Amino acid sequence: MALPLPVTHLSIPSSGEQLLLSKGSRSIRLSITKGTLLDGPVRLRYQLGGTDRLELRLLALRRLAGFLRNRRIPVALYPVGAKARRWMDIIAVLDALAHGCPHRAIAQILFSDRLVNRDWTGGSDYLRTRTHRLVCGARKLAAGGYIDLVRR
Repeated sequence: MALPLPVTHLSIPSSGEQLLLSKGSRSIRLSITKGTLLDGPVRLRYQLGGTDRLELRLLALRRLAGFLRNRRIPVALYPVGAKARRWMDIIAVLDALAHGCPHRAIAQILFSDRLVNRDWTGGSDYLRTRTHRLVCGARKLAAGGYIDLVRR
């Protein structure tokens, strides 16, 4: 069967085969433990293999089912990563710093005028601290820290 997206096939003599279906940062990996995909049509059987990480295993199965049903990777089953919001904030901070914005103005961009007006000089310094951490993270990234992202 011709597939509508890039496929990577890896044959490992001691442990079987791996098949990777991918589109951008989303992928579905199949581990073939018996037989070979190279001999033609196959019948798939899914092994749960215990209850540890069961939710992740079931999510993988739902992704595969969605792909088989629609012949495309189901984007809705790939939620935005937990760190995505922070990275978006850091990009906004880099832009604001490039325009010479002070910390309070950066906080207004990120969190809203109303919140900054209410809490910037309030009893807690949480908003100033959060903004400061984002500014430090953005400056570190711009000063070469982005290279560490590639090494991960």
